[in-house]
Amino acid sequence: MAFGPEAIWDQSIGAYVVYWTSSMYPPGTYYTSDRDDPNGRHPLTRNQTLYTTTRDFVTFTPAKVMSGRPGHGTLDARPAAHPGRP
Repeated sequence: MAFGPEAIWDQSIGAYVVYWTSSMYPPGTYYTSDRDDPNGRHPLTRNQTLYTTTRDFVTFTPAKVMSGRPGHGTLDARPAAHPGRP
């Protein structure tokens, strides 16, 4: 599942950066609403923001983690330009 997919043009690489948030679970596990689940499968602790790049919205680079780490969820990330940097 993808939450809030968005795309921005990155002039420095000449491509769009597409980013979204997904709940990430280890292989063979699944969602549970149990906040006390011993396997840590509660969704809010599994959200990570991922990104890919594309020039044509047909082909994409492999997805990579933009932000988030296991046990610390992220949602609705928004990249920001840094003055003086590409």
